[in-house]
Amino acid sequence: MCEKAFAINSWQAKEMIAVAREKKVFLMEALWTKFLPHYNKLLSLLNDGTLGEIKAVLVNFGFRTGDNAPQRLFDPALGGGTLLDIGIYNVFMTLSVLGKPDKIEATMVPAVTGVDEQLSVLFKYDNGAMAQLFSSFTTNLPTEMEIAGTKAGLTLTTRFYEPSATIQLYHEVKGERKLIEFEKEGGFGYQYEARHVNECLKKGSTESPVMTHADTLLLMETMDEIRKVAEIKYAVD
Repeated sequence: MCEKAFAINSWQAKEMIAVAREKKVFLMEALWTKFLPHYNKLLSLLNDGTLGEIKAVLVNFGFRTGDNAPQRLFDPALGGGTLLDIGIYNVFMTLSVLGKPDKIEATMVPAVTGVDEQLSVLFKYDNGAMAQLFSSFTTNLPTEMEIAGTKAGLTLTTRFYEPSATIQLYHEVKGERKLIEFEKEGGFGYQYEARHVNECLKKGSTESPVMTHADTLLLMETMDEIRKVAEIKYAVD
């Protein structure tokens, strides 16, 4: 299991995957959100047509780092910056809802080290859908996600990427807003991912059917494009 971000760029990710396949060893990006109950409930709501056609996504993740921030957050050699540390959740969730964007716009505010201290990203889709993604190390943000469709919308709150998240469904025409129930266990939430990996290892699998290598490459390639547009550069590029 390799903690997200899987690598700094997609070519590193491709090399890692190639070596794992050659050696016939299990390799998976440890993106725990994909295994959590609220994420799977979200997918079921999308798939059953509850929201209709998704037209808009708003997602943000930000916190003030303060004077005692870990060095890795701002060190270019360690893949520092908001995109690879927290913005990756914004990208992952948007890809889960809307898929690969047809056009990306992005701009960033650099830290003194050159990495992105704040990052604003716009995904555009040929069907008219749009997504706004914002990440920041300079201010505390609600860390919520809004998904709006032609029939209804929902809010993932308060920390959309972790087990504490709730799902609030709203129907503007009917004026209804309700909390969506789903089963979840106690604990910190890592057990879902851990159980899945154990099952893969028991079966002798070298790739997860849930967090596939293709999923990782799509995520990394999308972040590569964001960095290209926003001019976020690392020496390994």
